[in-house]
Amino acid sequence: MYSSVWSEPSARLQLRRFVKEHLADAVVSDLVQEPDLSPDDILRLLDERGAVADLFAAVKQSLGEPTHSGVDWASQRPAPPPVHPPVVIPSVEHRHLELRLMKGMAFVDFVTIEEFQGSVLIVDVIFAGSRVRSRPVQVCTEPSFDHTFLLPLPALNGSSLLNLLQKPVGPVKMIVTRLDPTSNVAPALRLGEYTSEVMASHSLDWRQALSVEKVRQNVELRGIGKKSQLAVGVLQVEFGILPEVPSGLIPAQDVERQLEQEARQRSESTRLAFSAVDRWWEYYRQVHRRFEKRVVKLLAQTENRVFLPVTSFLAPIRGGRHLRTPFHAARFVSLIAVEKVSYMRAKQEDAELSLWHTFPVIFAKRTASVEEHALLLCSFLLGFCLDAYVCLGVSADGFSHAWVITRDSLPKGGHQVTFWESLTGEHYPMDSDQVAKRYKIVHCAFNHQSFHALACVDERLGKIHFDFEDHTVWHPLSSEVSRLPFLKLYESATTGHQGATVLSDGGADLPLRMLPAHEHLVEVHEVETSIESNLIQAIAAHRQAVRGADTVWDTGLTMSRQRFGLAAVEQTTLVLCPRNRAG
Repeated sequence: MYSSVWSEPSARLQLRRFVKEHLADAVVSDLVQEPDLSPDDILRLLDERGAVADLFAAVKQSLGEPTHSGVDWASQRPAPPPVHPPVVIPSVEHRHLELRLMKGMAFVDFVTIEEFQGSVLIVDVIFAGSRVRSRPVQVCTEPSFDHTFLLPLPALNGSSLLNLLQKPVGPVKMIVTRLDPTSNVAPALRLGEYTSEVMASHSLDWRQALSVEKVRQNVELRGIGKKSQLAVGVLQVEFGILPEVPSGLIPAQDVERQLEQEARQRSESTRLAFSAVDRWWEYYRQVHRRFEKRVVKLLAQTENRVFLPVTSFLAPIRGGRHLRTPFHAARFVSLIAVEKVSYMRAKQEDAELSLWHTFPVIFAKRTASVEEHALLLCSFLLGFCLDAYVCLGVSADGFSHAWVITRDSLPKGGHQVTFWESLTGEHYPMDSDQVAKRYKIVHCAFNHQSFHALACVDERLGKIHFDFEDHTVWHPLSSEVSRLPFLKLYESATTGHQGATVLSDGGADLPLRMLPAHEHLVEVHEVETSIESNLIQAIAAHRQAVRGADTVWDTGLTMSRQRFGLAAVEQTTLVLCPRNRAG
């Protein structure tokens, strides 16, 4: 199966129109004669007349692929007049990473498949602003995925491939998930009819393709959590850059040298971070004997058992056109199912329950712990340029809990603090009665740039403030820990607008893929994105031609101003109005 992710949204619209128009003439005449034809009858007639073969041949021809050997269907039948330009692979300035999932091997969990009747395997792929999913295959010891993706790389804009090597866009994240039917017979692959379990998560460094045209690897997939040391199976993958680079490939020794240098820098960054955390904790626990028992979490594990500072688990996420306000984001996070066991309530010696899953894995398994809900909501609020922090402490019922706060600066100094409950999507000002009913104690607060632990003995919410600049109340961790680049879990968002510079302020490159209520809504979002991209390029070109001035676009400022637009004010009124909430 062949799927692609085009750099221009209009290309996908052209492909849809191309398929619709190619099949229209073959179907209309039969529907006029026999209007009661079923979908199966229509497919049978199309197959008998060679229309389906024509379609595949025409699409492959437009993609520059050779047709199947043997009969050339496209040459035997007259091609329809082209109404729209054919879909072609973009120019050499817009290259793609071609990733092919081939065959799986040694999936030993499925030696006896009787207990997995109806279960399927899928692979989620996340890379450089693209998030795609393979077709489902039945579970077995050697599943054949046979799926190819075209993942867009950042535009070179005249630079060489060396720019992609030295300024990487991050690895290819592959997540293998097993979907189990909730009933004995599942007629279709719908989310409500399957439960998901993430089996493996792997990060593939694709930059070897910068030195050779095609790279084929057998990737060993390891489990997550307590199964991180166990092999789930082996997946054959093949990847390369399209269009191919006939000349100008980077020597293999240069690629290896770059990868080894990054590995040394990552190891050194980890050593520096752990040393800083150890020194900080030794000082903090000696300030008062009660501080050692507080819920102060400095490090956490990923699903692959990698220890990182908690600040690495956060990054601003842009909701885009799917989540237009912070209230939409809070509602979205609250809809994610809550895992029955909260990791922070577990015993510290239970290593299985001391990890935080990364966001791609959370999206794949569609469940999250209490702490992961707070991490995700805080990242969304940071994407709206809010001064947001995750708080770890104790709820009013005496259990360890995690929630989010945002701070708004007041004209006369200080901050107006808002509490956000990530499990329900509700938010309250700090002086609200709901805060006292839900939260009791806060021990530490952090975001992607800073970490602060409570430094006073009285830890009750009514007795403290959230002015983190006051070091008599809050003890900060050195900001150098959060600035170490090789400890970041999420790559910064990349942009490819020609002639314009776009500031991303470290926003995570984690695209959202929403299921629309109607398929035409997808086209609306794609058209909006295309129009905005064209306007950015046109404005930048005009300013350069008329005044010779460069154009800089600040995405952070865009998201910040969006909160004060008319639509945001109307939405806030609807959300906060008690009459509308009750009705």
